[in-house]
Amino acid sequence: MAIKISQMALVSTFSGSDSFEIVQSGATKRMQASGSWTLGNLTVSGTFITPQVGTGAASNLYLTTSGGTQLVVSHTASAVNYLQATGGAATFPAILSAQGSDSNVGLSFQTRGTGSHLFQTNGATTQVEVVHNASANRWITLTGSNGGNCQIGTSAGNMNFGFAKAHINGGMSVQNGLIDTESTGAFGIATNSGSVQFQVTHTASANRFITVTGSNGGNPAITVSAGALALGAASTDIQWLRTNIALGGGAAPTLGTIGGSGPAAAAQRNWLRFIESDGTASFIPVWR
Repeated sequence: MAIKISQMALVSTFSGSDSFEIVQSGATKRMQASGSWTLGNLTVSGTFITPQVGTGAASNLYLTTSGGTQLVVSHTASAVNYLQATGGAATFPAILSAQGSDSNVGLSFQTRGTGSHLFQTNGATTQVEVVHNASANRWITLTGSNGGNCQIGTSAGNMNFGFAKAHINGGMSVQNGLIDTESTGAFGIATNSGSVQFQVTHTASANRFITVTGSNGGNPAITVSAGALALGAASTDIQWLRTNIALGGGAAPTLGTIGGSGPAAAAQRNWLRFIESDGTASFIPVWR
């Protein structure tokens, strides 16, 4: 390899048609300055043809300023994947990407010690922080979608939201096991992208509520914190989904008598209407 330096000293500044040429195997690879080139301060401007900066050995490459080391490119033997920085035109972002000969190349961002990852906008306004957790072996995953729903998941286990109160876009919050609409609006549970299956409506200054209790081998229960449980509205029928039992061939039943802990009135007051499983309206006599 031959090196040719035209009209300059190693510590001088030159411009115009002065050039720095590298000739290898009879081919010329030229780096030509169009402004200024100060070798002493490594100030370079101009047009370069396939420029490369390397150490030529199994050692790191350092970029330093008067303030100290600013960037280190560490050595990796037989590296085929690398980091690429790409500028952006107007209205387009700059890009930091993984490139290489592999079909799929990931990016790993690592801090030193217990330092956090900070994602900032507008200079130094922190929007997201990833904090250190010693010996962590489970992590959050973010997955996009093509026409479906994006996902926030975990590599293993469940998701734990470590905040006192979570606000959901639209005015809803979750705190201490309570879902609050934070308005007089109703809270609903829907399926199939909007088909409401269950709804809790607002009652001003409510101090009695429904409780639902599961069971291990017994019967789950629907109860109230106080008072009685009201089913249906004034003009709404109650339908029993269980099919009524057919008549048998036994003896005639014996009806109870008035008094005792039962009804005091001998005359029937009215009929209790309900809907059987087949949709037929049926009636039960009522005494008081």
